[in-house]
Amino acid sequence: MILQPDDVVIRPVRRGDLAAIVAIDEQSTGENRESYLERKLEEALDEKWRTIASNVIEYKGEVAGFLMVEVVSGEFGLPEDRATLNTIGIAPEHRGKGLATELFDRTLDQLKKLGITRLQTLVDWKDQELIHFFATKGFEPGKMVFLELRT
Repeated sequence: MILQPDDVVIRPVRRGDLAAIVAIDEQSTGENRESYLERKLEEALDEKWRTIASNVIEYKGEVAGFLMVEVVSGEFGLPEDRATLNTIGIAPEHRGKGLATELFDRTLDQLKKLGITRLQTLVDWKDQELIHFFATKGFEPGKMVFLELRT
């Protein structure tokens, strides 16, 4: 499907997007993560940082997806600024239209303009569809190893 430019708007997230983001995320994950997503939205809009790199994509006037990114500096002792893609979601009825790619590409362009040279994310190993999506965007396993201790 070829997207028509008039049908698609990519813009920074707004507080009023929370309900749509929560609904899309719940459709995708099967969980209601409203408190997590509300926190991520507030972090994205925190005026003291003024680096808004989280976006939504509207398709024909309706929020059809979102991508939440956090720009960090000096985390884990790493010297360069980097961004962490916290969560991404496209409403099931809008999948297969290229919206995730449009949203990802626009967000990546924003990050490059900010001087961000690395984008990282964590993906559940069992979510092969998402791993495949990120692989098509050039992601590969990084040098850091995720360690976990269950207590």
